[in-house]
Amino acid sequence: MLSYLFYGILAGTHRAAWGGFKDTPYEPYKLSKSIRSVILGGLWGVFQYCVYPLYNIDVLDVSPAFVYLVSLSLDTLTTEYYKLFVRRESQERYKIPSTFHLLKLEANPYVKFFAGILLMVIAYTVFVFSFGFNLPTQSEVGVVKVLLVGAGLGLFAGVLEAVGGSWKDAPFEGFSYVKFFRSPIVSTLWGVLLSLYIGNLGILLFSIAGGNRITVEFYKTFIKHNKVGKFKRAKPEFPEWVKRRKVFLIPYVITWVFFLAAFLFS
Repeated sequence: MLSYLFYGILAGTHRAAWGGFKDTPYEPYKLSKSIRSVILGGLWGVFQYCVYPLYNIDVLDVSPAFVYLVSLSLDTLTTEYYKLFVRRESQERYKIPSTFHLLKLEANPYVKFFAGILLMVIAYTVFVFSFGFNLPTQSEVGVVKVLLVGAGLGLFAGVLEAVGGSWKDAPFEGFSYVKFFRSPIVSTLWGVLLSLYIGNLGILLFSIAGGNRITVEFYKTFIKHNKVGKFKRAKPEFPEWVKRRKVFLIPYVITWVFFLAAFLFS
């Protein structure tokens, strides 16, 4: 269990580090948000340890790298669900609202409530079904078919994320073909790679989502150096954090190292 807890905490720390690095120049830094992500990551790691045996998955057979990716994916889903449907916060500083909305209008509370329930039911159904299903192995169908299945799952996961992102962002910043196709391409590549190492549909699907997230966030933050588009202000509201935020690079790099080591050597 300690390994699952450890890599879950690492996943939560990774999310907290990139979030802190991106957002602190534009909104007040809250330590509680970082702690929340770390705790959530650890809980999702322990959750996997407890749930996998129910699906006849040997916890010792699951690489810590997959524990990390699944924890990060579930941590992200939990946090985004909380922001969309539960949290009550002024949207004044946001160009793109963090709460559930329809086009440019905040949804009616009843619509918001039922949308949240519907999404929870869908997520639960996908979780229950996917973790109970094992894909054909390389010895059964050959490596090419396994790779094609991985690519198909990756494409499916990426398109879902792209559609969700466009629904959320496009009404406020316009539709971008580059942004839309980025997630499907990245997720397809992760699907091809990860399908070589895991045969359980649920672990593979949620790992693809986690891999997509860490890759896209790395690209946006450190390759393109994108300004965070969700805020109205073009210039940092807290300029002292432009330099101070470099402290978040330490846990960010450490978590990448542990993930890559787990992926390469386990």
